[in-house]
Amino acid sequence: MRRVLSLLAVPLALVSASAVRADDKAEINALYAKATAAVKARDAKAIQSLETPDFVEVLGSTKLNGAQTAEMMAQQFKVIKKFDTVRMSADKIDVKGKTAVVTAGSSFTCSITGQDGKSHKMASKVVTKDTLTKTPKGWLFSKVESLSDSTTMDGKPFGAPSAGKAGK
Repeated sequence: MRRVLSLLAVPLALVSASAVRADDKAEINALYAKATAAVKARDAKAIQSLETPDFVEVLGSTKLNGAQTAEMMAQQFKVIKKFDTVRMSADKIDVKGKTAVVTAGSSFTCSITGQDGKSHKMASKVVTKDTLTKTPKGWLFSKVESLSDSTTMDGKPFGAPSAGKAGK
């Protein structure tokens, strides 16, 4: 699925840019499918394996590296009983060489155990600007920046939803 394209023959040099972009887009969409599966499985390490070593997540004015993001997700996953739905999609993809900028939409609904010990329904819709880097392993996340986040618990606003802030 993920492979570095090599120009081993003259016919390959004639492949149109749109065909290469189609391959890149397919690989990027596959990356988001893997990320979706890892979230559904509540597997922070699997998510971290989809990131470059210098990965950074930007949540408002806070910047987290890959290890910090994985730890934060692991803590969040502990209170989630189960995900009812998870959707992650690359809504707009702009590829330039070995860098892609993706406007991505994500949403989930889940059941959590709150600090009060009771079960609650949580729902979130997030828009991010993701920077991906094409590596020998394929496309990987190098930066994720939250553009908007609307989160509810039991149907009521939760966190600080607004552009550039995360209510995770």
